[in-house]
Amino acid sequence: MFIVNQEILSEKNNKELWDWYQAELKKIRDLKREYFQFNTRRNPILLETNKGKIKSTKNKSLPLTAVYENKQMQEFQTWEYTVSANAISTDRGVAKLKRTNNMNFANETMLSTAKDIEIIFFLMVISNYLDKGILFYIDKEAENKERAERNLLEAEVSYLIASPSSPISPERLGDENVFRQLCIAWGVSDVVSKPIYQLKNELKDAVFTSQNNINQTQRGFKLFIKECNSFGDSELRSEVMLAQERGLLFYDDITWKLKGKGGTEQAVEIMEKKDLPMATDILVRRFSGNSTLKALLQEIIGVEKSTPEILDMTQHELRSALMEEGEPYNELKKMKLAELKELYNEKVLNKV
Repeated sequence: MFIVNQEILSEKNNKELWDWYQAELKKIRDLKREYFQFNTRRNPILLETNKGKIKSTKNKSLPLTAVYENKQMQEFQTWEYTVSANAISTDRGVAKLKRTNNMNFANETMLSTAKDIEIIFFLMVISNYLDKGILFYIDKEAENKERAERNLLEAEVSYLIASPSSPISPERLGDENVFRQLCIAWGVSDVVSKPIYQLKNELKDAVFTSQNNINQTQRGFKLFIKECNSFGDSELRSEVMLAQERGLLFYDDITWKLKGKGGTEQAVEIMEKKDLPMATDILVRRFSGNSTLKALLQEIIGVEKSTPEILDMTQHELRSALMEEGEPYNELKKMKLAELKELYNEKVLNKV
């Protein structure tokens, strides 16, 4: 039970405060925790003994009394906890504790929601022990959830880097350029001269290191996965390359522009000339991250693709169309334009 501003907390004495208190208790119950763990250290210290490693003990005796600013009621309140009404003395309606009630906290103090909810409420809502680092609330469920989420992200990153079926895989794309550009973006050194399997190991190390230092780098697993999906968007990449080949997406001095209807031009990306060798990759990421530009590109490409004529189709267009029919890219890239047209005529135009 509590004394608040020298008055026993009850519905009869102060209904408004009582209702607020009950609402706060409900928030704690709604967390669905059987126990709440409070530590005197964030991470336990292990000591070497002749019996092996043991956790060092550091007990703290803390008073269960605090001044709290109740913003809802717009007042400062003095809260005092006691386990028994026998510890309270009253004089002319003023309630006081006969002595301050302290509680001993060990390295790992477990409090039951069923039995100790008042103390849990005091520690989490009223006192400043957690804010000042005097005690630490250890949310095991949240930690387990965070660990599980990290495991999933680690698995996805490992798949993207190592698997031949990954959207950035040189084996799948038939081209190492995308993978090498990604390595450069994540700080891998000497990318041009190293073999792909060495780069896969070094890229994984770079991404994991960046994640472990994300407060400084601001780059981690989620960004890497997003970039891979942008790099590996084969359909969008095909549309960007087609727009470049047709002159619909063109470089004008320092800006990439997209030709629209009626001769209009839409600025897409400012790019220095030194970055032109990576233009396609940069543009794919740009369109991927901007739904308006992507829709405009696809609208323009859709018009261009609406009445394809084999005589006007480029090698890239023919390969893209044949890949949609299930033809392997590695074989298509070896074929000359005339061979591609012949295969397109057989597989697409004369398809029954």
